[in-house]
Amino acid sequence: MKYVVQLKDNFGVTYSQLICVVTDTKSTMNAAGRMFKENSLQVGGQTAWHGCLDHKMKLVTKLAFKDNPKSKRTMTACRAIVTFFNSSSQARAKLEEKTKAMLGAALTVVQDVCTHWWSTFSMCEHLVRMKNILLVMHLEGDLRLTLSKEQWAIVADLTALLKPFMIAQRLLEGQSYITISLIPFIIYKIRSGLTSINNNFDASPHVRSVTLAMLHKFAEEFGSGEEHSVSTDHTVEGNRQRVQSWC
Repeated sequence: MKYVVQLKDNFGVTYSQLICVVTDTKSTMNAAGRMFKENSLQVGGQTAWHGCLDHKMKLVTKLAFKDNPKSKRTMTACRAIVTFFNSSSQARAKLEEKTKAMLGAALTVVQDVCTHWWSTFSMCEHLVRMKNILLVMHLEGDLRLTLSKEQWAIVADLTALLKPFMIAQRLLEGQSYITISLIPFIIYKIRSGLTSINNNFDASPHVRSVTLAMLHKFAEEFGSGEEHSVSTDHTVEGNRQRVQSWC
């Protein structure tokens, strides 16, 4: 907290020069953000504080990590399949052989990590891509574990649910353009994607329940969207070519 109090000494700037401070969203950083704003107001400044977009997205996406009563233990079953291949070099070699023959590239499973939401997306995406091969291996006796029809539907829906967040992550990692200009559009597209899935009655009950919870958390972190509707419309049009893969 000393950096907040001794701003000029530590960074060579005053609150009148400081437009915005961005930190992660840990409790200590939230407290520091409040202190920045309060100290700025005391000296006539208008410094704002915002949580890091990546950290805020983690708060939303982590809701998709765990099983709930409607998920039919799908995530547990997916992780069991991944563990099987990671613990058997022979099974992994057969999977790579079959994926190379049927998909044109040697693929294997991806282990998800609970602290990295994008790894859950990668796990689901790879399983969906290899679905037919995994079913064949199960029928041939090379894979004891399998997913039910309902579980496969949940995995496919979760992949669609997390894909906009994955695209946003990649856009924000760009080095050849100013990423801050994309943030309003990213928020707009993620909110639109969540709303679309929530309104899709063909989606699995589990994914719709997760999507609703994510929408509530998204609104908590980023607002309802109505307050930024005008500026967002202009931003969408201005960034359409750069992120045309979203449309």
